[in-house]
This record gives sequence, structure tokens and C-alpha cells, in this order.
Amino acid sequence: MPNYENNQSNNKISENAKIKNIEAVKLASNITIAGDVVIDNESLDSDQNFNIQIGKYTFIRSKTKIISPCHIGSFVIIGLNCAINSKLVGNRVIIEDNVETHQGSIIYDCCIIKRGSIIPPKYIIPPYSEVSGKPGENFLIKPLNNCYKEVIESEARKLNILGSD
Repeated sequence: MPNYENNQSNNKISENAKIKNIEAVKLASNITIAGDVVIDNESLDSDQNFNIQIGKYTFIRSKTKIISPCHIGSFVIIGLNCAINSKLVGNRVIIEDNVETHQGSIIYDCCIIKRGSIIPPKYIIPPYSEVSGKPGENFLIKPLNNCYKEVIESEARKLNILGSD
């Protein structure tokens, strides 16, 4: 079982997580950041805003890298070994294992990004979408039923309370 540091906001951050310039990362409450996660944040932007923001009940699994600037909403689950370089990851989003999101891409609310998918640079994923595949090969976006809003939120809450393994 990995060692986690808990703080007043009920965030659990692994002692093995590497967060560059943590004072310039805005964390909400009830966030879990697993071991070997890298949050690559250079510094505050010119307007003194945070380059990386992470919303409540977000769960980030091991070996994932988040690159600034990036705003991650609430009730988000990010899988193992992901590279997140999106400008925005909305609320109630599941990003499965081994996903790459490229610079400037936007993932709106209530989406599922399937295992091994690649989101191209500056690509916009509409709300209530399931994405799979790689551009130029088998990239596919399908509509997602509205009921997934509650399902994703519930899963994110459960992971932050019980843990993943």
C-alpha cells in the first residue's frame, strides 16, 4: 500500500508523486494523486493565475503525467500511464489507461476516453461522448447516454473514499 500525505482539504497525495512548482497548482478537495504521477507545471502565468487546476473528487492513477496549462474539472478519473496535455478536461470525465491527449485539446463534460486512445492537438470532444482509437487509424466518437453523468460522479466519489486497488 503506497504512503499518502493527507491535508486539510482531504486530498491524498502519494509521497512518490512529483509536482513541480506546487504553489502554482490549484487543488480543490478530495483529490487523490497516486504514486509516480508527474504534474509538470512551470510557473504562474502572466496574470498570476494557476496553470494547472484540479477539481474536487478527481482521482489520478500511477505513472500519469499532466502538463500545463491544464484545467481538470471535478469528478474526473484518469487512468494509469496517461499523458494529459489538454487545455481542458471537463467535469465527470473518465480517461482510461494509456491515453494521450495533445496540446490545446478540449474534452467537455461527461465523456469517456477509452483505453489507448489519442486525442489530437486542438481537437474538441463534445459533451456526452465516448472516444476510442487513434487519428488516421480507427478514431471514433459515439454519443453517450445522459445517465452517465451520475454514474461517473458516483465512481469518482467511491474511488476517492475507498481507493483503487
